Amino acid sequence: METIIVQLPDATDPQDHLPGRPSGDRGGKPRLLHLGPGDIVSFGRGQPGGTDVAIPLDDPGISRHAGQLEAAGDYWRLSNFSRSVSYVVENLEGAGEYLTVAPGRLGAPVPFEFSRVVLPALGGTASFKVFAPQHAYLGDRPADDLGEQTVHPFALDPTAKYFLVLVALCEPRLRDPSDSTLPGVGEIVERLRPLESCRDLTRSAVMCP
Repeated sequence: METIIVQLPDATDPQDHLPGRPSGDRGGKPRLLHLGPGDIVSFGRGQPGGTDVAIPLDDPGISRHAGQLEAAGDYWRLSNFSRSVSYVVENLEGAGEYLTVAPGRLGAPVPFEFSRVVLPALGGTASFKVFAPQHAYLGDRPADDLGEQTVHPFALDPTAKYFLVLVALCEPRLRDPSDSTLPGVGEIVERLRPLESCRDLTRSAVMCP
């Protein structure tokens, strides 16, 4: 089962379709490495032509064997073989979120689903992308079968009157984020009174906590 996809930084190679090797199609599509749990690939400058690394990074400032990537279930690990520089893993879905892998660190887990690995290079930086889209989620399955379900400490009942009061209180700001005014008790009563469930709503009921 393939769970991790690496997008190589170099040109396409439409003739390479061997298992565990980069695959690509004609038309300028990027070459991809498809990895399953336990698969390990190396990255770096490699020997001339980059023939001994799966992820070639063609820059004289990058070590021939700069590190390795290991697919592990629905995430992956990054090893930094450098003795002097850190590598950066950027979260392509986050607002500037990233993590650094220190020199010599082995098997650093990366939880991001869409990542860019960035290495310092003479030409600025070198990078490649890693995708881990097969993350598992609990969904609607119960977390456990141990007795009664946990009661949410801040549960809101959208059918209750107090919820309608809260919505009416926040309505001006919801309609216009620049509007900081709050409606008064009388305005809330008049706003909700057309609703069938609020025909008998009073000012004192709105003011009660």
